[in-house]
Amino acid sequence: MAKKTKKTNKLNNILMIIKQNKLLFTIYSIAVFIILIIMDYWAGFFKLSLELTPFIDNHTQYLHLLPFINLNPVTINFNGYTSISNLTWGGFVIYCLSMILTSLIIGLLLTWFTIKLEKKFNSKKKPFILVFVPFFALSLSVAGLSADIKSHNVSWIPEKITQTVFTGTTNVLNAQLVTKEDLENISLEATPGLENFLIIIPSSFQKIEKNHITDIKLLVTVPANAKIGEYGGTIHIKSIDKSKRTYPQTLKVNLSVEEPTADYIPNNITLPTADRIAEDPAIGQNYIKDEIIVKFIDGTSEAEIKQAVQDIGGVFIGFLKDLEIYQIQVNAIDFSELDQKIAQLEQNSIVDFAGRQIITIPNL
Repeated sequence: MAKKTKKTNKLNNILMIIKQNKLLFTIYSIAVFIILIIMDYWAGFFKLSLELTPFIDNHTQYLHLLPFINLNPVTINFNGYTSISNLTWGGFVIYCLSMILTSLIIGLLLTWFTIKLEKKFNSKKKPFILVFVPFFALSLSVAGLSADIKSHNVSWIPEKITQTVFTGTTNVLNAQLVTKEDLENISLEATPGLENFLIIIPSSFQKIEKNHITDIKLLVTVPANAKIGEYGGTIHIKSIDKSKRTYPQTLKVNLSVEEPTADYIPNNITLPTADRIAEDPAIGQNYIKDEIIVKFIDGTSEAEIKQAVQDIGGVFIGFLKDLEIYQIQVNAIDFSELDQKIAQLEQNSIVDFAGRQIITIPNL
């Protein structure tokens, strides 16, 4: 009975502190919440989303009992950085509640400490600055140190990939993973904003030795019916052992999905999506049914090249700079119509050669 009375008295004291110092408690709590968000974005110091993800994903059967929680994936992008990744809306709610609860607890402690200082200095004016400024400076220092230390353990080259991709094409993007610590049993995963377009090769490793540069291929496939627009997200490193650790260093990927045109010449080659591949029964060979590869004679101006492509109703979808070969997409019902457009190109005096694009398996 006495223990219960003591607990009740402590709770009443806490409520009394909050009641008598509402403004101070509110200011501290809001300030702490903002600091936590900064630390979460900057250093991953309070990245509760990454720590809670395994638990939440394994217990989503309980979350559906709450009517306000939706279990669909959520991605929140801020300046190309995905703060909440691989998390359901239910997990996002828990993440927010965790941040708010942490802010309230720290806010209460700071309020209590400020009151103690007030009594010690026998001052009617609460020494807010004496408490908050050192706390704020210490918080940012810890976050900055944490970010600096973590950024040297694992890094991506480049740190960010921005790429224009066309509908109906597949692009191969290159990245490198560098680590200063041994990594074992890890996987590479894309956030929901990218996973519909992206295949990571390889996507898992039994071990990556420290100071070793690991080449990563990103296979970006954009269906012909994909919605035009901007798509962004991150690729993060996740441990697949019992720890379920997720590393804060991510590779930011921004994709701009566009329709190909006869005015814009890309600076990379593209591969076809599966629906653009067909077998020519007369030859028994697979070709891209709507693509022509073209090389123009040396000295041909860009304006002349674009005009020649426009004359056959084509658009640019790729360019192999070393060999100066252009990939041209055309509207062709069958291979007979495709060959007619090839013949039309070959009659143009600025064309060195033109032909079908045969299908080969690239060496990834």
